[in-house]
Amino acid sequence: MVTATRPAVAARGAVGQDCGMSSTAAPAAPSRPRGDRRPRDMVISLAVLLVPIGAFFLLWGFLTSDQPVNGVDPRPAYTEAEGLGLDAPAPEGLPDGWDPLSAQTTQGDGAVTLRVGYQTPSGGGMQYVAGDGLAEEILVAELRDGPRPTGAVTLDGREWMSYLTVDGNPALVYTDESMTLVVHGDASMAELEAFAKALG
Repeated sequence: MVTATRPAVAARGAVGQDCGMSSTAAPAAPSRPRGDRRPRDMVISLAVLLVPIGAFFLLWGFLTSDQPVNGVDPRPAYTEAEGLGLDAPAPEGLPDGWDPLSAQTTQGDGAVTLRVGYQTPSGGGMQYVAGDGLAEEILVAELRDGPRPTGAVTLDGREWMSYLTVDGNPALVYTDESMTLVVHGDASMAELEAFAKALG
């Protein structure tokens, strides 16, 4: 008995068409080009980084700008030096803004040394040193090796020698038979001269 052969199945596409179905996928929503988002993303990233950095520097400036100076009273150091035989002159009539930050008197090898550190009106640092030891030793201890002399200047009756240290800072030195006075630091020469004048 001969079996009748069924017709070949139509192509899948054709069957889909016959059933009212479509094999075409729904079009995807158009996406924005990456190039359009890139500048905006960079701005946002920079803002995320710069905002905390700016806040840090604002806070730092606030904390450091109006901090009171922790000053000291240098008079006990002068009194101690005088008791050890060093009658070091003290500044008189300094205007506001000269703040003593440290003061000490030391004795060693038969020599007495007074050191008083100041913050100047401009915010610089200055060291006033008076000693009855050898002038050469005091200069090496305070100005180190190689200070360059830049000339002599007379201030309120005393003749000081001006120097420029190896660090580029100015210094004034006065020497007589009884003691050596040194004024130096990262303050301006004008401020050093004002202090030296106040020593009388």
